[in-house]
Amino acid sequence: MNNLLKIGFCRKVHGIKGGFTFVLENTEDSALKELKNIIIRPINDQSSIKATQLEVKIKSISFGNKVIAYLDGIIDRNEAESLVPFDIYINKSDLPKLESGEYYLSDLIGFSCVNRNGKEVGIIEKYYDNSAQTIVVIRTENGKLIDLPFVDQFFGEIDDEQKKIQVNIPEYI
Repeated sequence: MNNLLKIGFCRKVHGIKGGFTFVLENTEDSALKELKNIIIRPINDQSSIKATQLEVKIKSISFGNKVIAYLDGIIDRNEAESLVPFDIYINKSDLPKLESGEYYLSDLIGFSCVNRNGKEVGIIEKYYDNSAQTIVVIRTENGKLIDLPFVDQFFGEIDDEQKKIQVNIPEYI
């Protein structure tokens, strides 16, 4: 699981030919525009137990108002319905290599957030896309969650070695 990166989920099928409606964390820069292999893992809130995960190949995918994908070996709606709901993962090792100073947000989870004075503010717990921008969620020492847009105004220097990020928390938070 350490090498897997969750990129979205599927709760609904699409059409009669076995298509799926994907909800991705980032449709604009989706790795699925280049990658064709995904891992699907059933969401365990259903009564029947399914295989823990399945590696599948994307036959075709289209990005628009909805992300519609067709997977190899799934040829009709009944087969598609037998798989949903599921989470969508990719292998981190399949992602393109980054330039110096670039980061995948998933690699920043667990980093300590410090203010300009070096005082710890909290830990990056997760991130999500609100369709306008990426939001980073920081859990403070007292358990409070702070949602901040991942933009230069709020996030400064990233220290890989110490796993720290400088943040500028607005005074009103």
